[in-house]
Amino acid sequence: MILGVTGGRDFKLSEEGVRVFSEMLLQYDPSFVFHGDAKGIDTDCARVAKSYGNPVQALPADWEYYDVSAGPIRNTALVKCIQILIAFPGGKGTNDCFNKAKSRMLVVIDLRDRMDLVEKITP
Repeated sequence: MILGVTGGRDFKLSEEGVRVFSEMLLQYDPSFVFHGDAKGIDTDCARVAKSYGNPVQALPADWEYYDVSAGPIRNTALVKCIQILIAFPGGKGTNDCFNKAKSRMLVVIDLRDRMDLVEKITP
């Protein structure tokens, strides 16, 4: 099973978020975990997945080349690589990735309203 994660760069996983994501890693035992390489949820999920021995692959957006289209282009690439998407709280980019995964009829675990799974990153 190939898993993808999406979520806001202004959030980090809370203790409960780490627990829930860890349970999903154990449940699905992914052969790969893909993420968008943004700070926040992406990098937190990558760290947790690595701690369980799951191979992790980042798909960073090329903001320099694609400018404002970089995020949506990256999200399209991400959903083409995965079978399941876990969507944590986020914003426009998270919703874009969520909608693209749904339109591809992927299994989507929608946690976007679970604010107990995240903490706001303070500058």
